[in-house]
Amino acid sequence: MRDTYTHSSWNLAGLQNSQDDVIINLVMGSMFLVLPTFWLGAMTW
Repeated sequence: MRDTYTHSSWNLAGLQNSQDDVIINLVMGSMFLVLPTFWLGAMTW
């Protein structure tokens, strides 16, 4: 019927374990810092 997974089967990124969650959190955190820095650098060029 329904599988007893910790994550839902409709996970958009296709990630199914906590190690991938840590990797995604690191990537999102670095993008939160890198993209505004790049944007501000491009605006003040």
